[in-house]
Amino acid sequence: MNWKRGCVAERSLPVWPSELAPCCCFRKASTCPRPPGWSGCNGDTSTNGSSGFGNRESPGFTMEHVPADRRSFPPEVALQVVKLACERPDDVGRSLSHWDCTELARQLIAEQAVDLISPQTIQRILANHHLKPWRKHLWLSSKVPRDADICARVSHICSLYTGNLGSHEMVLCVDEKTSLQPRTRLSPTLAAKSGLTVRVEHEYERKGALNLFAAFDTRTGHVYAHTAERKRQTEFMEFLEQLDREIPPRSPKSTC
Repeated sequence: MNWKRGCVAERSLPVWPSELAPCCCFRKASTCPRPPGWSGCNGDTSTNGSSGFGNRESPGFTMEHVPADRRSFPPEVALQVVKLACERPDDVGRSLSHWDCTELARQLIAEQAVDLISPQTIQRILANHHLKPWRKHLWLSSKVPRDADICARVSHICSLYTGNLGSHEMVLCVDEKTSLQPRTRLSPTLAAKSGLTVRVEHEYERKGALNLFAAFDTRTGHVYAHTAERKRQTEFMEFLEQLDREIPPRSPKSTC
């Protein structure tokens, strides 16, 4: 297709035979006066790209420009977002562990600070102030304990785990871990070879969920384990009976 710099010729619609379907067809460019309402080009023209005529008006072709729906908020809204982000949710009657962008947007709407605001707008405001209220840092100060007798309890546990025991004594740390999902790969894992890394099948097969009851011997490191489909008092008693069977008879045991 041949385009000429400076002006684009008018197009005329050819008469198509009834048995043929119409297709796109343009005349070659020629020098001509610009018709009324025609917006020409000031540079090289092309059939696409930013210098083409796709965004310009032409006879018989009109494209309306619809502005994007972008909301703007006064600075007071940003201040309210920062204020909420720097407060605990409990202070405003919300039973949340921490704020996130969605909950902050809901709180602003509930307080009638705005009619509508998106979590994405909240995120941009917080990012501008370097705030991430959903993150937390755990700390424990021995100088200012949050519990009056926490030091005594920690000291007792540490002495139980590290103190000298008699030949007839034993300390077990018992705990449970729920929702263990046994999953096996559909294909076996292939070992590494020259030029190849270990290859692991990405698909796996679920084989239900289990509850793990475990007892850790604090002196020998031996772990006694028991799995069950449910986690109730009945299953825990079964685990204690298993400990009695597996541990050699000795004097009464101290369990933690």
